[in-house]
Amino acid sequence: MKSFQENDIKLSNPVKDFMTREPYTARIQDSIKEAIDLMVSNKIGSIVVTNNNKEPVNILTKTDVLKLIFFNYTDVSIDDALRILKKKNSRIFTINENDLITDCIEIFVSKGIKHLPVVNAENKVVGIISATDIIQKISYLIFIDGLTGFGNRHYFESLKVKFDKFRGKITIGILMLDIDNFKKVNDTYGHTFGDKVLKKVAETIINNVRFVDETVRYGGEEFLVMLFKAHREVVLRVAERIRQAVERIKFEEYPELKITISIGATLCLPSSDTGECVKRADLALKKAKKEGKNRVFFLSPDDES
Repeated sequence: MKSFQENDIKLSNPVKDFMTREPYTARIQDSIKEAIDLMVSNKIGSIVVTNNNKEPVNILTKTDVLKLIFFNYTDVSIDDALRILKKKNSRIFTINENDLITDCIEIFVSKGIKHLPVVNAENKVVGIISATDIIQKISYLIFIDGLTGFGNRHYFESLKVKFDKFRGKITIGILMLDIDNFKKVNDTYGHTFGDKVLKKVAETIINNVRFVDETVRYGGEEFLVMLFKAHREVVLRVAERIRQAVERIKFEEYPELKITISIGATLCLPSSDTGECVKRADLALKKAKKEGKNRVFFLSPDDES
């Protein structure tokens, strides 16, 4: 991934974690023309209609606007437009910002609607949420490791497709990284602290690669870095920089603890298969472990012995 994140959004989270804040609103006495201009200029699909107390009274959607334009009702007020659309006295469904996202999904499904105004305890509009908002964030989470914020194995599979598009054009550097003696860390200091170590190492990795590079949590304490458009010197320089940075990690609660990392490095040539390159990087990692850990071992595409 291109930035280190610790957000672990789940379906058990509140609506406010998914909603769009400060939604576009229009007062019921405003004109439809103003509402249309607002939607067109901001490229939005819906507007929350409020009264003078900023309480939601209805929603005006893109479909509603198209109907009004088709029947030439663009010079009326929103109040009149809702009457024309037969939405004047229809019940508006809302959801509280602290309700669970599962509650929101239930309303979408049971009522057959796609947008919900989000209100606070005073019934004032503070956001809007759509089915699309939820789908996009859930889709994102499928590819994210919740602990480190790195891509997970599913994300890695999508990366292979992405990089295969560049086959025949660029060389990719691949690093396979593994925290040395991590089982001992868990056994000595506990799994909760072990998670802290994983997060700190992940943060250190992301701080020592470029924005265009990709990072994946490949296994328990194993990470994968894909260096876009790299060559041998770049791969070795980045790997050594990461190794040294990890070696400098300190924890106040356990100052005696020293964290090190072993790194297997290789190049994936334009004619190579990404999956095979990863296997070579993993072999290089095994050699780094065998030679004493806390080191970088580079295995070129021409040498897999």
